Amino acid sequence: MGNEMPIKEFFTTKKVLARLGIGIGVHVLSQTTSINPIFVYDGIIYQSVLGNGILSLLILSGTVLLCTIPALFLFDRLGRRNLLMFGDIAMVGGHFVSATIFVSNCQIKRKLINDSAIIQEIVDCSGSSGTLMLVFTAIFVASFAISWGPISWIYAAEIFPLNVRSRAVSITTGSNWLTGIILSYILELITPLGIHGIFYLFGSLTVLAVIFVYLFCPETKGILLEDIEETFDTFQLQNRTIIRILRQSFQRSRKTNTKVNAIEMER
Repeated sequence: MGNEMPIKEFFTTKKVLARLGIGIGVHVLSQTTSINPIFVYDGIIYQSVLGNGILSLLILSGTVLLCTIPALFLFDRLGRRNLLMFGDIAMVGGHFVSATIFVSNCQIKRKLINDSAIIQEIVDCSGSSGTLMLVFTAIFVASFAISWGPISWIYAAEIFPLNVRSRAVSITTGSNWLTGIILSYILELITPLGIHGIFYLFGSLTVLAVIFVYLFCPETKGILLEDIEETFDTFQLQNRTIIRILRQSFQRSRKTNTKVNAIEMER
């Protein structure tokens, strides 16, 4: 394209790099919510917990299908930023509650297979604990399908002006795939961390996604392409409430220390 920004200028323009960081962050955090590992290893996890991995996979797949449809209407009504944050909070709840249920009500029993040296681990969950875990995993999946599933792709594309969009979207999409490849090895962590540890890990990473959206992602609902630059220019990090409170607290503390030092010097 004739109007496309030269590649050297692309990688040396601070505003472009800052926006690129946000786009990459959105895609990476979309993956670290664990949506792909949940589907890849759901059968293995719930085969242990419920004794039926295929049924749980069908339930979660159906949940994604049903919840993706309303997402097409909600992101223009509620806004991208709001849906990302609310979806994040619900996903954190789904992860942490599932992990807590497992810790509280499930036990891992080990037995020898046919008197050999091979040890098989069997998960024994009391009562309806396994079903409850599946319910809260479904809540996580539904929240992702309504929010981060579609919106991460939309948001990471519309924040760029046209003269850098094609190159920027290619890079951000690559970061999504690369993160997905890295997370494909997550099964190796099940042994040292346990099933509950995996849920706690991804729940913690999803908390980071909430913080990231709050600090760096302005609302782009209804914003014209030519107004995107102004939107990001006025959405300054120092204006975020948490940052402002911390900064004011630091300034008050520094003033207090200055006064104390002055009094001590007078003595």
